[in-house]
Amino acid sequence: MNERIEGLLVDWGEQRRRRGLMGTGVSPLAGLIEWCGAPPRGEPSSVILTGGAGMGYAASQVDGALAAMERRGALLDEQSNASPCLDSLLVQLAYARYLGQKPLSEQLVAARCGKSVYYERLDALHAAVERELKVRLKRSV
Repeated sequence: MNERIEGLLVDWGEQRRRRGLMGTGVSPLAGLIEWCGAPPRGEPSSVILTGGAGMGYAASQVDGALAAMERRGALLDEQSNASPCLDSLLVQLAYARYLGQKPLSEQLVAARCGKSVYYERLDALHAAVERELKVRLKRSV
């Protein structure tokens, strides 16, 4: 298991569950409601007040990497009438493990594998996400 990628995927799942895909606009009324009045001075502002209601940079990059894998998997699945390709299964595993926080039994169903192959799929997911993040990094430079 790649601990760095595992940490990024855990962070992505937490942020996606908490904040969703899209940030909301800054709303003074929402800030007043959240603080039950004016926010106290000198206190750290909330996500709503600072306007950063979306996912952080690293989580959005992981989200983009998984989206690219999902698109590639859908294209390959469409071309072949056989069972889903590995990219599709890995994305389903990522959603089940990190976003849905499903128990191991449901993760095995999502990955369409037994427990003996599960950790190999998890390693493959980490490798695929790392590879996709490197591609995204090269494109941005």
